[in-house]
Amino acid sequence: MFFKKRASSVDRAEKSDSYPPSVISKNLEITGDLVGKGDVHVSGTIDGNIACGSLTVSEGASVNGQINAAQVSVHGTVHGSIIAKNISLRRTARVIGDVTHDTLEVESGAFLEGFYKRSLPQPAAETDVKQAVEKPSIEGRSLSQQNQLPQHKRGPLRTNGAPDTSVAVEDAKTAKEKSHHAPK
Repeated sequence: MFFKKRASSVDRAEKSDSYPPSVISKNLEITGDLVGKGDVHVSGTIDGNIACGSLTVSEGASVNGQINAAQVSVHGTVHGSIIAKNISLRRTARVIGDVTHDTLEVESGAFLEGFYKRSLPQPAAETDVKQAVEKPSIEGRSLSQQNQLPQHKRGPLRTNGAPDTSVAVEDAKTAKEKSHHAPK
């Protein structure tokens, strides 16, 4: 007969990838950053950055800061950028900030003001999540700067809105005249 050593509850907790959910109740206001590996459910107000495994911002809740998580579901208000693999903006959501995602679901009625960018991020290590919270910009540029399309320079316009090509035509005529009068 073979006997196996039973794992203690401490061993099981260390091996388990699931963590108990953290709940920020409706009457709670927090000023400061939140960093965790598990699920966070916000019903109150957070004034700071959040890095966690999964985040739910319930209806009536407010987050003022950057969010970095694997999954984010917004029913309330977020003022700040969101970086997540999966993002769901529900009909009561109000997001003012840039959104970087792998998948984005936006229900009819949701409000999003900001740039959004699809990315296929590599799985982030715990240290990467902490760094993302500590550095609200990537490579010294804000997300909104990274997502802006290059602006094409346009020349002067005529009064009817068409490009003014008269300068280029005159320069071309001058170049032709010079080539005709040049000694052969």
